[in-house]
Amino acid sequence: MSSSTEHEWGSVRPPFAGLRPERRRWVFLVLLVLTLVVGGLVGHYGAFLNNETAPMGIVSFELARTTEASEAIVESWSEVRPAAWANILLDFPWMWMYASTLALGCVMAGAAWGRRFPSWMPVFAVLAWGQLLAAALDFVETASLAWILYTSSGAQPWPFIAWATAIPKFLLVFLGIPATLSGLIPWLLAKRG
Repeated sequence: MSSSTEHEWGSVRPPFAGLRPERRRWVFLVLLVLTLVVGGLVGHYGAFLNNETAPMGIVSFELARTTEASEAIVESWSEVRPAAWANILLDFPWMWMYASTLALGCVMAGAAWGRRFPSWMPVFAVLAWGQLLAAALDFVETASLAWILYTSSGAQPWPFIAWATAIPKFLLVFLGIPATLSGLIPWLLAKRG
């Protein structure tokens, strides 16, 4: 995006707006690599957590919502507790990595679409901020899960807090991924045109 269209973000200035457009691609690539590497580790340890009680592993724990379900999951992980801790502890840096990657991706996509449709840029700016909100929600969720795992007690309000923050987190991330990927469309159209 040329600097002459930077003002078209409107009243919602996105994160990374201060990063020069020509540097965004490199910062995005570094963030993406970090996200994939740490995400791979999260996935590696998370695979040990899939069982009959928690068929989706850590996601089952995030969505447990009740004392009974949370305690049953923690009990089912008694032999893989180190993997559960590794998964939870790695999630703390990973949440900021994936959120920053998606936020910058939304900014880049907004800039790409903004060349053809400037009025779309504020929408992408809001989506970019939404990714950072997703990380903040993920922080509260993961802290709640860590407390449940540490105490081996699913006493309320922790399972409910984890559930109540996981739902909007997933929604925001699931909006950020296609928004980021959509930035490839104007790029491909420019290559063809």
